[in-house]
Amino acid sequence: MQLKCLIIVMILMFCASHSFAVSPEMRLPEWHKTEFGIADWSPEQGLLVVKAAISAPLVDLHEVSCSLQHDFSTMPPEPARTHKIIKKGDKAVFMFRLNVKPECHGWLNFDLRARPDSKGLLEAIQIHANKPLSKAILASEIEKLEKAILLGQSIPVFVAEDIVVGVTREIALRPFAVDGNSFYVWLPEERFGTGIVAETFKALKKSASANQFRSAAAACSLIINKLKGQKAGLRAEPAHGEIFEIPNSVAVNLLELNHATFSALENSKHKRLQELTENMKSGYIKAFACFNLAMNKLKANKKPEGIALLKKAVELIPTWPKAQKLLEEIK
Repeated sequence: MQLKCLIIVMILMFCASHSFAVSPEMRLPEWHKTEFGIADWSPEQGLLVVKAAISAPLVDLHEVSCSLQHDFSTMPPEPARTHKIIKKGDKAVFMFRLNVKPECHGWLNFDLRARPDSKGLLEAIQIHANKPLSKAILASEIEKLEKAILLGQSIPVFVAEDIVVGVTREIALRPFAVDGNSFYVWLPEERFGTGIVAETFKALKKSASANQFRSAAAACSLIINKLKGQKAGLRAEPAHGEIFEIPNSVAVNLLELNHATFSALENSKHKRLQELTENMKSGYIKAFACFNLAMNKLKANKKPEGIALLKKAVELIPTWPKAQKLLEEIK
């Protein structure tokens, strides 16, 4: 049975890196910086724009190219984009436009390649002048750099009409309606965990659907306590039989957002949500904490605070039409 590990650390799922045979103590100087992600989302047009960027902080880069394989577009694959050279200090950005119909999910596989300027790298390793053996080993590796090196990355994408995020469907937060207002929570469709954890997930979803927020918050607390005492990740086995696993730390963060949101809905106390907007390390979770707290502030007629929180949410996740539209309506 296939095991797919879903790891959220914005970053998520690197599929390629340097292929050098040098030890960690003798790495080549940092000759490139890359960035991959989602640039724009227009649900009205069904147009998703994604990007890959590469900069040359140390030396010129040659034979730079980028192509994209993906699960979304109904259009034929586009040819690879190329730059003959990126000068030292410059940057190249590759943009890809995909026709997408929400709600869907899949992977973006960026095939980004570049070859560093060998002469420039040889000059850069002169810092090892007092270490002739290290210098010789690095010089030998540089001489082998005859072809462009794969620097690509694969990232998951979840596409919905209200938002596009760079996560897998299994951990995507979705709107939860309460009295005409929307809050984002994690109520996964898959059966996560076994025994008491699996049963508590069922109780969580049942309590949430019945607007029994105190019970939903209690269910979140129970699962969090169980996960904190386990080393193995949280697994789910969907109907088609493929096993998914997420780190317990990711599941705990998602459930902490749930707990804070359901508690605020139960007693209008927002202390924990406020703490998440300030202290949560995960930008993904923090964005939804800001949105949920903003909805509570707006409900309490605290418009300036709600606007500030919505702005922060959109800064963290720019491809969020629902939050952007709400922000425009209440300004």
